[in-house]
Amino acid sequence: MAAEIRGTLGEALQGVLRNISQTGLWLDGTQRRAIALLAREARESGLGVAAKAELSPAMVDWRNPQHELLSPPLVEATRRIAVDASRLTEKAVLGFLDEGMHAGEYCETIAVVASITVLDTFHRGMGYAPADLVDPDTTPPQRAEPPGTVWDRNVCWLPSVPPEAATGELAAWYSSGYEFGNLFRTITYSPHDAATYFSLQGPMYAEGAYLFDFVNSSLALHKIHVEVIATRVSSFNDCFY
Repeated sequence: MAAEIRGTLGEALQGVLRNISQTGLWLDGTQRRAIALLAREARESGLGVAAKAELSPAMVDWRNPQHELLSPPLVEATRRIAVDASRLTEKAVLGFLDEGMHAGEYCETIAVVASITVLDTFHRGMGYAPADLVDPDTTPPQRAEPPGTVWDRNVCWLPSVPPEAATGELAAWYSSGYEFGNLFRTITYSPHDAATYFSLQGPMYAEGAYLFDFVNSSLALHKIHVEVIATRVSSFNDCFY
């Protein structure tokens, strides 16, 4: 039997689900929805296991109807991020850009793949079927660089917006009490995606004021119990951290 999802968490998950099919700063809703479907297919088809078994991820053949909605480098980036991210290097990322992908498109691909992965994993763990994606927004993207953008290769491989240069939505998140570090900054080249994705931080893990408080918690579980579960899952998933 599927478990009940409490209000704040359910609302945050629905917000992330809606955002996937909304036009972003660099990609339209149709493209973003196609990326999410491709990422889901890559995981569910066993492609991840096949890719990791090969010396090179390029040796895995993959055909999908969603391909026609996306450029070849965008298709390959989606596949690599979804199922073979551990072998992505700076050279590989810059290679996608050399093939014609804009850095903003790669940034949004990360955000969309991360979003659909979190949603699907949560639904599976709670006993729910994967959520149906909403109809895509067809509004053309603005493709305008966010104010304060810098490209600091010592921080991340993509352009990003540092805290001291952030405005609007990003500035509010940077000053919200969370310690996101470079995890948050990595996708700030698409500000709304960064804010929407990390809106799950509070209801799924800990509100800002409780992030490093190991005595009190904003959730029903004690923070120590949350950390035990998070550590076990991270270890099982061979997480870098």
